[in-house]
Amino acid sequence: MVRSRLLGSIALATLASSGCVTRSESPEWAAPPATEFVAFPSGWEGDYEGELEIMGADKVAMRAGMTLSIQPTETPDRWTWVIHYQGQPPREYELVVVNDAIGHYRIDEGNSVVIDGRLMGDTFLSPFGMESTMLAAKYQRIPEGIRFEIVTTSLDALPPAITGSGTGRVVSYPVQGYQRALLRPVSEDSMGDGRSQLSPK
Repeated sequence: MVRSRLLGSIALATLASSGCVTRSESPEWAAPPATEFVAFPSGWEGDYEGELEIMGADKVAMRAGMTLSIQPTETPDRWTWVIHYQGQPPREYELVVVNDAIGHYRIDEGNSVVIDGRLMGDTFLSPFGMESTMLAAKYQRIPEGIRFEIVTTSLDALPPAITGSGTGRVVSYPVQGYQRALLRPVSEDSMGDGRSQLSPK
């Protein structure tokens, strides 16, 4: 039963993303009420600031200030995407529009590193791997600002958890970390030099 549910979920997600199945072919997939999402990236333009929480198993292990600046550049298909963590130099990335019709973008770190990203509704997703670690970054546009989350997973766990058999074989990797922040719009004056005044706790 577990295997069939897992494979069914994967199959549905794959078919839906490929366009092989439409709502008209599956009446039980009733169309939800129309939702108007904020335009991306123009509707996200601005400077945001908040407190990054690095989570432990049962408490917040550390807090630090975080800012995010999204601004247009002189190039129409490029936007600044500057992330600044307290105590670290600003990360002056750029958001590159690849195909906004399908929500395809990239984060250009300016050092030959380019990370793929996708807009899904009100959420920009940007997963990437670094050495033996997989990171899944999520930015969600909400009325209060931007909700930021990042999940870190170890790919070199020895051994990884392997269950199931045949086509139902599943490899499970341990989660190493989880970080989150609610980034609220701030005025230009309150941004100062771009560093948060919040202190680690």
